[in-house]
Amino acid sequence: MTEIQSILQEEFTSFFLKQIISFGKNKRQEYFLSEFLKAYPKELKSGVETNALDKLFRKIEASEEMKEMIFEVYRKVCLSASKSLGPKIMGILTSQICFEERIANSTEELIFETCEILNDRELREIVKLKESIRWLSSGNHGKIPYDNSFYTLNDQKHVHKCEIMVFKGKRNYDIELANISTKNKSSYQEEVSKPSLEKYFGRWAIKLRNIEILKENTTENFNYGESKDSESETIRKFSITLNKEFFDSIVLLINRATGPNT
Repeated sequence: MTEIQSILQEEFTSFFLKQIISFGKNKRQEYFLSEFLKAYPKELKSGVETNALDKLFRKIEASEEMKEMIFEVYRKVCLSASKSLGPKIMGILTSQICFEERIANSTEELIFETCEILNDRELREIVKLKESIRWLSSGNHGKIPYDNSFYTLNDQKHVHKCEIMVFKGKRNYDIELANISTKNKSSYQEEVSKPSLEKYFGRWAIKLRNIEILKENTTENFNYGESKDSESETIRKFSITLNKEFFDSIVLLINRATGPNT
């Protein structure tokens, strides 16, 4: 490397660290710390110093697990795909956990991970889905505006008109996306492509599937014709399962982070 190349590389590295890395990290850090400190509103609103933060600092200082958890959350804040909502949510949740003098549970760990991998728009899409679930599970039936077309193995396109069904269990939301029947007169079973998560919901659903918050399910039933001239039928039911505790908790945090006081 020549002297000129070395100087240019050094200048670019300095520029990149100050103008790109620091800019993105500092904005996210600001949102995180702002929401964290809102757990101690008396000092912030009155301007009168109390010992609340001092007590918190001593608790954190005395706990290796707490320090490790906060550092891991901060790492996620700095690398968050979300510019504002994710860091805010992580600040709110971290503050709550520290106030209760504990470390994050499994659901909270999933929320932190989600806030790292989803961007602001995708986090808002989760709230939209929760609103749809609330409407559908209240006894209404209807088609959320999703693409219900599917293709068979021989590339024939079909448009399936279905009613989205939501079943609320103690631990999960079970959402039936499609119940598709295909008929044929031969023993050859026509295959059907399963509904696309990205088309139905968005890219965020695939990200949640990858960390096992959302699960895809497929069940098949075969009805064979009684005679060689009668049609056989294959019924395929496609559904997804959502972790209810995670889903309800993150929606509350998203709504709080997007509230009028944030």
